[in-house]
Amino acid sequence: MDRNGYYVVKAIVIALAIGFGFFIADSIINAYILHRGSFSRLLFRPDLREIWVRSFVLFLALIFNLAYGQLKRVEDELRISEERFRRIFEEGPLGITLVDFDYRFVKVNPRFAQMLGYTEEELTKLKFTDITHPDDVSKDTDLAKSLFAGKIPFYQTEKRYIKKNGEILLAGLTASMIHNEKGKPLYGLGMIEDITERKKAEESLRLFMQAVEEAPNGVQITDLEGRIIYSNKAVEEIYGFSPGELKGKHVNEMNADPKYASKVILPSVLKTGRWAGELMVKHKKGYIFPIYLNTSMVRDAGGRPIALMGIITDITARKQAEKLNNALSSINMAIISTLDFNEIMQKVIVESARALEAEVIGITLRENDRWVIRYVYGPTRYPVGVELPPEEVDYIKMVVETRGPVAVSDAFHDPRVNNELMRELGVRSTLAIPLIAREKVFGVMRFTYRTAQVTFTDAQIDFAAKLGTSVSLALENARLFESQRRIADTLQEALLTVPEKIEGVEFGSLYHSATEAARVGGDFYDIFELEHGKVGIVVGDISGSGIEAAALTSVVRNTIRAYAYEDGTPALIMSKTNDTVSRISSPNDFVTVFLGILNIGDGSLSYCSAGHPPVMIGRLTGVVDLLTERSPVIGAFKGLRYRSGKDKLSKGDMMVAYTDGVTEARHDKDFFGEGRLIELVRNLRAMPAREIPKVIFGEVVKYSAGRLLDDIVILAVSLKG
Repeated sequence: MDRNGYYVVKAIVIALAIGFGFFIADSIINAYILHRGSFSRLLFRPDLREIWVRSFVLFLALIFNLAYGQLKRVEDELRISEERFRRIFEEGPLGITLVDFDYRFVKVNPRFAQMLGYTEEELTKLKFTDITHPDDVSKDTDLAKSLFAGKIPFYQTEKRYIKKNGEILLAGLTASMIHNEKGKPLYGLGMIEDITERKKAEESLRLFMQAVEEAPNGVQITDLEGRIIYSNKAVEEIYGFSPGELKGKHVNEMNADPKYASKVILPSVLKTGRWAGELMVKHKKGYIFPIYLNTSMVRDAGGRPIALMGIITDITARKQAEKLNNALSSINMAIISTLDFNEIMQKVIVESARALEAEVIGITLRENDRWVIRYVYGPTRYPVGVELPPEEVDYIKMVVETRGPVAVSDAFHDPRVNNELMRELGVRSTLAIPLIAREKVFGVMRFTYRTAQVTFTDAQIDFAAKLGTSVSLALENARLFESQRRIADTLQEALLTVPEKIEGVEFGSLYHSATEAARVGGDFYDIFELEHGKVGIVVGDISGSGIEAAALTSVVRNTIRAYAYEDGTPALIMSKTNDTVSRISSPNDFVTVFLGILNIGDGSLSYCSAGHPPVMIGRLTGVVDLLTERSPVIGAFKGLRYRSGKDKLSKGDMMVAYTDGVTEARHDKDFFGEGRLIELVRNLRAMPAREIPKVIFGEVVKYSAGRLLDDIVILAVSLKG
């Protein structure tokens, strides 16, 4: 019997039961009303036949109405159900298939055909194995066999279909059986969902989560109250906790300031959506270290806050590198601020000890075949000046051979050092760097740690290497400077030597070098006696400084003297000097010079100013005159013409010659200038000549706050009487 027949029979039985009941009730009620007898007597009376016939007719009519109504309802329900199934099959979002026991498609819906790019007719000529990826066929058919055999009621799987164009379709398949009314299996029913995009999204999510988990920076997610929900491997490594230990902790527990997150970070993120900054946190072992935290709000699709995400970077190494770089810059500034060998070394050992937090520092220098301790910091077994014993020299030799930093973190066990000696000295860790100049190791700088063992970082070793280079250069420069200074002192003494006194004139002079490194500058002066009661007065300035400038100064000074003794005019003397200097100097060398020849008897003055600042004469009357006759500089070109000027120096007048270091001294952006010097000469005209250079220099130093950028020469001359 099919399903429709089953519902018809059911309807008739129900109608008969209801009708029969109605028939009996109606007959009894009518008989009782007419005759009011007992049921047994009334049931079989002949004169009640009409009542029974009428009741039976009513009974049949009721049965028909009930049966017809029930059948109509069943048909409507079946029609609605079939229409619903048809719409689902034809218009549903899932692919639907009916498959026979040979795996052939009996019927497919339009959605399934659309998924694969076939027509429905084309698919009904195929088996599902024809469009299944070869690697999935075996698994798929095994499941289908179990389903067809009744071993399983249904199954779900993910598989790959091959589209008509050869592309792969990732699908989720749910399969079950369709049975007849007797329970016999008829077809396999398949519900197919295209999961290609979902799989891509899942793969993207998997890759994202893998990237987050393996990210070099820490990634941490907390709830809105700051309790940790997730931490990747980097976070666990940064804080030192094993996997899972951080979950459930409040971020306040990780911070050096246990209230900072609640007071600052969380309110800021909840208010603005973000907080970023440096933070001191606690490691599992208890020590404090710095991190950089960038925290932002995580929101759901509706924009509601659901969590906080923090990106964590351990900046310990960066901070240490910054500290060491700053220390190295400070050391380099200290080094270049002086050329004194001992001062350099004292600054180096103090600053480097602070930077590397070393307890003891020793600098050992090679002296012939010995290694002698010359500088120390902190308590040490060997005082300054002591030669290292052979057992210590072995370590020094290793550094010399390596020619680079040698870091020994575990001095008690490292085979490169004498472990027994290290224990005896209490040295837990040591870091040594060679000092190299001219390709030779002339010293070793050693940092020692006794309290605790130190694991040297790359930043510390890099700092030590750079420090070694800086110290090596500084020491070599200091040695060269010391050698040059001895030569310079001798030269300067010769170049600035003038007579203690000259009859008929009074004079005073001053020379000051702008820097200690350039004790031999390009500025010079001279005063010397000539025949016929005359005096030669010279003030000059050579471009450059140092030994080379001193050599040219010597040439210019001696050449002027030589030609001056020939009794020529200042212009002629300058012309000859220019030709001489031009032949022996480079094109970039030039000299500004003032040459004056003073007649002591009558005070007449002839002069030549070769590109030099104007000499000033402070008159007894209070007027200050400038000697303005100008000529070219010396040494630039041959054959230049020079001019002599004339003036007169009376008793009580003061002549002041100087170099441009005086007028070009600075205070911020302003110069001392010619005007200030004129006023100064006017006020000092009555002062003895020997005192005037010192007073002028004092005013220049005061104006510039001691920051002199150029050498200075001042020469004051007056007639006696």
